[in-house]
Amino acid sequence: TPTPTPADRSVVGASARPELTSRREQPAERSRHDTGVARLEGVTYRYPGATRDVLHDLTLTAAPGLTVITGPSGTGKTTALELLCGLREPTTGTASLVPSHLVTQRPFLTAGSIRANLTLADEADDDRLWSVLRQVGLEDLVRGLPDGLGTPLGDDGFGLSAGQRARLGMARALLSTAPLVALDEPTAHLDPASTALVDDVVRSLARDRAVIVVTHRASLVEHADHLVTLSPVVQEVAR
Repeated sequence: TPTPTPADRSVVGASARPELTSRREQPAERSRHDTGVARLEGVTYRYPGATRDVLHDLTLTAAPGLTVITGPSGTGKTTALELLCGLREPTTGTASLVPSHLVTQRPFLTAGSIRANLTLADEADDDRLWSVLRQVGLEDLVRGLPDGLGTPLGDDGFGLSAGQRARLGMARALLSTAPLVALDEPTAHLDPASTALVDDVVRSLARDRAVIVVTHRASLVEHADHLVTLSPVVQEVAR
């Protein structure tokens, strides 16, 4: 039975009902709607060629506000994000999707200018670009570069540290107009000061859209409207 948190947040665990076979028991379904809510309903996911599920009978809703996913390594947290963003198809169950913006632990960066990398998915004028760079603590760095926003980056963001690449990914999320923003360990490569900035950005994003974050950060867990705790899927051994 779900255990309420002090702020009436919901705590949801992945079902551990045993799955004895890899066959598809029902056709997977996907749909898109415009309510700003993405939902996985009774979703099981098994990687191609694997012999066991990583997620089983999971029901999860990403509604407006902040949803935080926690749980041990290997419980399918990143997979759940990818399913909500339409990057994977459920093995069984239903995924109801909305337009989304996913920030991975290693954001995709091209061998182009900082401006081009910020506007890969959403156009914005320079004033807006400087504003989001200020929010993620990169404005001074970029203004100090010889060509500012026009400064070229190498492949995979070569020329920036891992933490700077992560914050550039967060700046791109701020520019996104998608109703769902999904973040996979957004503070994994950051120092304490940068982590505090990103925490503020996440909470800011969650004021007017659905934000779902995989993290173990206590500060984000405390501010979550909904807390989802995934546990390992228990596989029954045939006798």
